[in-house]
Amino acid sequence: MQADRKANARRAAVALVLVVGVVAWVNSKSLRDLSEGVAGKFMRLPASAVFRPARSASPEVEKKYAQDLAQKKDRKLASIGHIPTQLDALSFGLLDGKYHVEMEGDYIQQITFIEAPDSDATPKVINDRVKFLMDHSALFGIDNVPQRVDVKAKGDRIIEKYRIASKKGGADTIIDVTVDESDHVFDVTREKSSRQLF
Repeated sequence: MQADRKANARRAAVALVLVVGVVAWVNSKSLRDLSEGVAGKFMRLPASAVFRPARSASPEVEKKYAQDLAQKKDRKLASIGHIPTQLDALSFGLLDGKYHVEMEGDYIQQITFIEAPDSDATPKVINDRVKFLMDHSALFGIDNVPQRVDVKAKGDRIIEKYRIASKKGGADTIIDVTVDESDHVFDVTREKSSRQLF
């Protein structure tokens, strides 16, 4: 009985050695054939042969189609895109798409950080709120330098109130900016008021 076990163990070991040897021989032969057939005299691995650049046509054909497309005047929006507006640049540039922007006519009424429970997104840090408002003055409908007129604490948030006197003699614009102590901006709200408010 013990002799049978030893014989079976020897047969299993010999079979394993034979299988490993055959697999190694097949792999070396396929690599050699691939390197000779695909790369000529240069050795290339299978991944480099599989993932080489793919073209839909020859470079001459692609160039011809690109020239034809560039000369067309009646192209649709999908083929040419459009330059981002100031609002697009603000929403998806500086604010990284993390904020809801509410418009009233042509002007921003409110910008609110979107607090998602399953997200680790943090509000943007804007240290210089006057510069931020001036950089986007056209979107806020302001034509003068904002003056900070009030600061209030509300829980762990700080609400800064800015007054922008209109150069045209109309109503002043009031903008509240809600931040935390690290200058993360949570909310920007624009409202109109009369000159007598402050």
